[in-house]
Amino acid sequence: MPRGRKKIVEEKDFEKLINDAQKKIDDAKHKIETEKAFISEQKKTIKQLQKEKVAYEEYKAKIDEKSKMNELLKAIKSSGKSIDEIEAFIKGETVEDTETKTK
Repeated sequence: MPRGRKKIVEEKDFEKLINDAQKKIDDAKHKIETEKAFISEQKKTIKQLQKEKVAYEEYKAKIDEKSKMNELLKAIKSSGKSIDEIEAFIKGETVEDTETKTK
């Protein structure tokens, strides 16, 4: 029977090595738990920001609409036309222009 090399047995502090390895495992588990908590918090933050974004976009749309209404009111006031003439214009009807007839 062929003989292989004989395994040399070294003297080691096995308890210390086992405890060190266990400590590394425990540290890694703690780090994973911390990262999971961080991810969870970030997901909550994202959801809150998405809600705030929707609310902001609605607010912005209302502000833009008010701004356009103000511009429209200014244009109507500066046109010098009567309300009847403006309504007729919007409806597509023709109204006699009193200013051009007086010429």
